[in-house]
Amino acid sequence: MNNLIIRNNPFRNLFKRLDNEFINDFKLINGKHIPSTDIYEKDDKVFIEAEMPGLKKEDIEIKLDNGMITFSGQRKDEKEIKEKDYYYCERSFGNFSRAFNVSKDLKPEDISAEYQDGILKINFPKKKEGNDNLNIKKIEIK
Repeated sequence: MNNLIIRNNPFRNLFKRLDNEFINDFKLINGKHIPSTDIYEKDDKVFIEAEMPGLKKEDIEIKLDNGMITFSGQRKDEKEIKEKDYYYCERSFGNFSRAFNVSKDLKPEDISAEYQDGILKINFPKKKEGNDNLNIKKIEIK
């Protein structure tokens, strides 16, 4: 019978808790916090859903530029606990941005965005023929 030895790491649960508590659904890639994102098609639309818990919609910006849709923002998190003989303060902040290629024929007015319960939902129709609008346009989040 093989014996399996597992090394005890008393900090494993602490780091797991801190990761879940402070980073939430943002991945850490090359030192930057990147929101987890799903992209899918349904019927005649494309959907992009990004997890951004703890943000306000005013902290998020969506732009369409030359066939590229970009959402970006700034994440600020501050946690403070004051007790009789104990004081704890944690702050984190940083900018993030994600960009995806879409059709150059996509019109800004065809894109809709909604932010609710920490989820940004962007949707737009699949490629349309005959429109070549390349102007930068900021998309309003509802």
